[in-house]
Amino acid sequence: MQRRLILKTGLAGLALAGSGGLGAATQDCGSSLREDPNPLEGELEKYPRCAHCGMDRRKFHYSRALVRYQGNLVEGTCSIHCLAVSLVKNLGKEAQALHIADYGSPAEPRPLAEATRASFIVGGEFPRVMSKRPKTAFADPELARQAQADKGGELVSYDQALLAAYTDLAEAPKTRRERRREQQPGS
Repeated sequence: MQRRLILKTGLAGLALAGSGGLGAATQDCGSSLREDPNPLEGELEKYPRCAHCGMDRRKFHYSRALVRYQGNLVEGTCSIHCLAVSLVKNLGKEAQALHIADYGSPAEPRPLAEATRASFIVGGEFPRVMSKRPKTAFADPELARQAQADKGGELVSYDQALLAAYTDLAEAPKTRRERRREQQPGS
């Protein structure tokens, strides 16, 4: 299992498995995948909640993602963070299409763009969704460069943004422990 995890997700996937960052999510413990030959048509109505955290995808329309695996099996997520969870959870299924909200579009809800062709900004002054570092997608690389000049962050490819999501997932248990300690009386 760990060899397959390394091959599919790189070293970040191994870190996730070893850190307990995903826990049961790396097991096939029930699937939220739905067969859908036309996932982009009415996707917010068909997939109103994130398959992994339950967040309202319409509220987080600017960060949502949609993945289609082999056999037209589809899952909608609120962010690249939960997309990373889906990809690890479904290691045995080939992802055939990955879509993510285009933050550079003024439309509401933001349209979905092909994630593997998008430019991402990791960090900067963008809304965070499910992790401490924002990972914001832009279909137009020029708009991404302009946004980076305005709000900071690092301009990266999809693969690098996904690696950042895996890294943040691996660090999540430590962050939760630290937050709990800070919230305890007398700390």
